[in-house]
Amino acid sequence: MKRKMRIYIIVINIILCFVLNSWSQTQGISTGNTTQLSELKEPNPIDSFKTNGTNAKDIIPENWEIISEATGDLNGDGINDLAFFSRKNVKGEESEDYSEKSKIVLAIYWGKDESFTQYKIYDDITSPEDDQITYEELSINITGKRILSIKVSISLGFGSWTNPDFSKKYRYQNGAFYKIGYDSNQFDRGSGDAHRISINYLTGKKIITTYNEFDETIPQKTEKESFNEPLKELGSEIIF
Repeated sequence: MKRKMRIYIIVINIILCFVLNSWSQTQGISTGNTTQLSELKEPNPIDSFKTNGTNAKDIIPENWEIISEATGDLNGDGINDLAFFSRKNVKGEESEDYSEKSKIVLAIYWGKDESFTQYKIYDDITSPEDDQITYEELSINITGKRILSIKVSISLGFGSWTNPDFSKKYRYQNGAFYKIGYDSNQFDRGSGDAHRISINYLTGKKIITTYNEFDETIPQKTEKESFNEPLKELGSEIIF
């Protein structure tokens, strides 16, 4: 009886050791070493952006570049703020390694005491560049009406006849930036068929104009639509 009991205890200990070892591996802990898998992950590059700086170049990490920047009052305090697009600077534009230059961030800094203090950095609002998508233009502007305007022009691969060309407008209110406007102008280089879209999210109005770039005999048509939907916060969707 005692012998059977000892055997049961040994079996139970073996099972416990196996279970504990399996659990430690799923938690990213190796036996004899408490290193977590999270410590092995590459650091997020936006963590290297300074929280304060006098200009965009002073704020970005080493080996990053400014794509476009603008200054102007965004939050209504009468002081110029700073907004800019930035990405890692990759030497050799002919390189097919798009992974290094895929990270494009939008940074917004409030103006204060002749310097800028970080409000927020958005690192997931643009699709990465690759052999199919190239940003011919990704620019930013701040208007006198406290509107953050983002202009996007994209070249698509595989001989695409149509390239997206649009702008989105955001305004800071209720503690966040919300999309209040959208405008696009696009046409097919093969057929000449074109359309313009203008959306005002504050009034819930949408205007669609269709025409033909090559044939003036085709009449231009304009349609107006009304809609009712909540404003979308900057960062809740990708720009493209």
